[in-house]
Amino acid sequence: MRWLLYGIVLAVLPIAVNWVSLMTRGLDASFSAVLGGGELLLVSAVLGATAAGDLMGARTRRFIVFRTVLTGGNLILIVFASLWFADTTAVLRAGTDIDRGFVALGSLVVLVSEIVVCACSFLVTRLEDKR
Repeated sequence: MRWLLYGIVLAVLPIAVNWVSLMTRGLDASFSAVLGGGELLLVSAVLGATAAGDLMGARTRRFIVFRTVLTGGNLILIVFASLWFADTTAVLRAGTDIDRGFVALGSLVVLVSEIVVCACSFLVTRLEDKR
């Protein structure tokens, strides 16, 4: 439960503060305006890196198949989220228009996918710790 509070809630807190700030100023605070820069992709990469590190740091051979599959899933999502965020920010810096709605929705899908993989990773590492 701590990983939910510290890992996810605190990771998205700056995005929530950004939304409140936009609302306070009377600016566009729509879903695509707040998340259209790919910020959730960074959150996804950090969560995945934490989970992958926990899985790789295991000292036992228990659940080796699950750990391998989950580590791979985390790494795939980390690389995907990082590359997409890098591309999105490069395009935005260049002043090119992007479909912020697509980025917002896509980054939310990546985040939800990462949360599922992280939850499974958390479960496997906790089951290992029990023995």
